[in-house]
Amino acid sequence: MLKKFKKRNRNILIALSATVTVSSVIATAVYFSTAKSSGSINYQTTANAKINLQQKNDLAKTLASNSDSTQIEIKKPDPIKNETKPKPTEKPIVIKTDTEKPKKDNKLPQNQEKPKPKPLPKPEEKKKESIVNKPKNPQKELHFLGKKFSDVDVESSPQPQRFIPDYDKIHKLTNVKPYINHVVPKLISLKYDEAFKQKVIDDAKNDKIGVFSQENKNLVGIAIGLQNKDLQSFIKQNPQKWEHEFERWKRLFDSNDTAKILKFLNDEGKRLYPTMQFDSKEHRYIWLMSHIDESKINKLSTSAQKNLNEGYIIDPRNTYINEDGELDSFTYTPPDEYNTVTNRMRKDNLERRVFSYNSPYGRTPADIQDGTYPGWDREDVTRSHPVFKDFLKPNDGIKIIKMTRKERINKEDAFNEGLVIDLDAGNDEGYKKSLALIKKVKENNLVVASWRIRNMGKFEQGQKFKHILSELPNEIMQLDLQMSAEATNTGALIALENKHIKELSLYTDGNSTLEDWNINPFSVRNTEWINTNDYNANRGYAPGVVVWSRILFNTLSFDEGDHNPNASTEEEEFDRINKGLRIAYYSRNNEPFFQGGFGPGLNPDHNEGNNSYPTGLDFSRLGTIKTLRGLVFRDIQKPSNARRKIWRARFFNNSDTYTLTNKDLHNAGWENFAPPVGPMDKPKITFSNGHQTTKIKIQDSDLSQLSIRNLIKMIELIRNDWREFPAKIVVDAENKELVSKLQSAGLNVEIDSGFTYA
Repeated sequence: MLKKFKKRNRNILIALSATVTVSSVIATAVYFSTAKSSGSINYQTTANAKINLQQKNDLAKTLASNSDSTQIEIKKPDPIKNETKPKPTEKPIVIKTDTEKPKKDNKLPQNQEKPKPKPLPKPEEKKKESIVNKPKNPQKELHFLGKKFSDVDVESSPQPQRFIPDYDKIHKLTNVKPYINHVVPKLISLKYDEAFKQKVIDDAKNDKIGVFSQENKNLVGIAIGLQNKDLQSFIKQNPQKWEHEFERWKRLFDSNDTAKILKFLNDEGKRLYPTMQFDSKEHRYIWLMSHIDESKINKLSTSAQKNLNEGYIIDPRNTYINEDGELDSFTYTPPDEYNTVTNRMRKDNLERRVFSYNSPYGRTPADIQDGTYPGWDREDVTRSHPVFKDFLKPNDGIKIIKMTRKERINKEDAFNEGLVIDLDAGNDEGYKKSLALIKKVKENNLVVASWRIRNMGKFEQGQKFKHILSELPNEIMQLDLQMSAEATNTGALIALENKHIKELSLYTDGNSTLEDWNINPFSVRNTEWINTNDYNANRGYAPGVVVWSRILFNTLSFDEGDHNPNASTEEEEFDRINKGLRIAYYSRNNEPFFQGGFGPGLNPDHNEGNNSYPTGLDFSRLGTIKTLRGLVFRDIQKPSNARRKIWRARFFNNSDTYTLTNKDLHNAGWENFAPPVGPMDKPKITFSNGHQTTKIKIQDSDLSQLSIRNLIKMIELIRNDWREFPAKIVVDAENKELVSKLQSAGLNVEIDSGFTYA
């Protein structure tokens, strides 16, 4: 009895010790289990490696942005699947996060089993065509590197000047301040010594996120002392972390060659392993991990060695052990000096932000909500500012904020302080006073550094903003617009087309990746930088949780005035829309804002066709566009660039019947939709009134055979979104020949007698 009592006490002490220890390491465990490398570059290898990350740079270029699914995620409540977020009845919870880490320019091995987005078809093969004024290949240069590792020689090549067609310059389709994505030389190879190579190996093993990190040792030390039931409970506390660690070792541990496994065990492991009885696969893995002789894991795999020669260093977070006990990795990272993503973000934060700072990090949700910036002080001067102290009232939701740089830059043209006009559009008094506020700023010739409008459409979905944006000054340093996910209509932004804006930031407190978020490319025609550095939430959150995030625009839209249906030629009719498509698809496609959901290719400034891009079109504000007729999805100035394919198109309709003509259908442009990928991912057509559209009426007396085929294809595309679409084809009674042709094609025809019944 006493023996059982002691045994029970010992078990209690072990469990209690485990609980206390877990509490001391669980925060870092969660962080490292959820952190992801990002901005990766795919390449080919024979390694049988299963990807542990969600990559941003998918070289299939299947969907046209910046996948921000690769950013380091904040600790947050369980996400919900609903796209729209109900208004909380209680005071919302605001999630504050640490500074978000930027994406890294990582290189990804071949044959990784990574989750892939809906792919677009491979670009059509076409003959190479020469381009006038194409830059010559640059000469290779040698640079000296000595930052994180021992000094090494780096062979690199300067980035060539970006080719901008004269057509784009003449028609003002380029950035008013030309943008360059890759701001560092192209890395070609490293020339290193054994000391450098050993440092790479040591980092892969012993870095704080490496295979043998102290955090991993702590967790394994806890787990090894637990019985099977307690062990399984311990693993379930942080399943992603353990899945990641097991994935590192599975290639070696799952080997059927016992002698090979014994080769890498310490003396105790070699003695005990042949006779060990394991309760579970997890138990075996953890036991082996605790008996590995670290000194014997000391070689790079062939793949890792090849990448190192090319300048890509094994990433400690994603290092794994292959079947031969060698170090390999899911991703590889260039030296900091040659990381294209972090250097781009740093340069944008320093040179294109109004409230600039020298860092590659974006702002957090808390920064976005509070209007704060690293390195800047924020002071409310509403009550003391001589222009506004008598004009503004405490309850009208308008504040005047003075921003001051903490460490002043002593240069003649340096920007060290400025005013922010902060308007809460959710406050009815402030909303009504907005025009008078703008007028007062103009009358007093005030220099405003930033216009910040919050809660746009938060309490009234139909709230109007075009007249407010139109009245803003024509020269704007920063415009910060924070929109409600309940009111995703961005039509008011077209008022910004002719305003010169240095920095435009577009945020929401709801789902930032909804397909409904759309942008007219002309809205940002004269904007130098659309902020894509700040936090982007790639999923929804539980009701009542507020996570401020920049909006990801993966849909292009157009407005009244963009289409000229009375033009004498088709080219003139669609001229403005095609110029808008060109802005997003090619002219400014090297900018992250126009890269849709999955980011740049390997050479975003010079091979725009391999960048991703917005894959949706929204004509719900433009009722004269009925199909994709006349729209151009290829690069007319640089034919070597790949064509664009879309996944969805939305058309305006305000009745149960959608009207079409033979002209609309004959060259409907459905070939510009991407082909389906599997049974679930299919291109689709939707209407602005949703499923209220149940019929298609043919206005002409006849349809060509091609038009009929395109009509059938259109029904298929509609049913990809709404399987039960009735697809009744309405034809006037006198068009009997057309009725016969449509019925012969298997279509459901409804005769329109011309009578309307009340």
